[in-house]
Amino acid sequence: MEGEAATPIGPRVVLGLFAVVVGLLLTLDHLGLLRFFDYWRFWPLLLVAAGGLRMSQASAGPGRAAGFLLAALGLLLLLDRLGVLRLDLGRYWPLALVAIGIGLIWNSVGGTRPAPAAADEGRRLNLIAVLGGASRGSNAEAFGGGELTALLGGCEVDLRQASIGNATAVIDTFALCGAVHLRVPESWTVELRGTPVLGGFKDGTRPPVPPGPQRLVVTGWAILGGVQVTN
Repeated sequence: MEGEAATPIGPRVVLGLFAVVVGLLLTLDHLGLLRFFDYWRFWPLLLVAAGGLRMSQASAGPGRAAGFLLAALGLLLLLDRLGVLRLDLGRYWPLALVAIGIGLIWNSVGGTRPAPAAADEGRRLNLIAVLGGASRGSNAEAFGGGELTALLGGCEVDLRQASIGNATAVIDTFALCGAVHLRVPESWTVELRGTPVLGGFKDGTRPPVPPGPQRLVVTGWAILGGVQVTN
């Protein structure tokens, strides 16, 4: 109908389509109609799709940067699988030092060092941890959510002194070989809508009795990493 917003394509849709395609290819392989492993070499397209989806859903900042890195990694792996280029890890391993150096500079200059909760009155949080740890707190009276990204590192956010302004706040997370830890007030209701890929989302909070009017929704991805919410 006119005027209705289109339903966004979420992570579960992408993973669901991937599962359907793999299942069909395996079925056809068992029936002798094709060879599954001739198509399995295209698996890096999943990383490209996940990165593109992350860039399309995240606002400008760490979320899009993480999506770009994931899509670029998938593209490089795909080109290697197709024989277009050769990823000789023995030759390019010094790039790991470059990545570590960039992460250290980012954490030192980019303002990801721990800050006391009383000094942070922002309504939104945008935090990234690359090859290290980042910590932030908020005592905002109208907290509106944010984006948390952990790449081979960890993010810790303390919201126990904050209050949600419009009854519902959304935090988009992305943990790639890293961890995100949220601490929230006991009066908040937590709803997890994230998608784990060889990782996990865990709600360790105590449900408020009766359920409070303030609700925190946690979305995003946990790829070989974890997202945890506690009190």
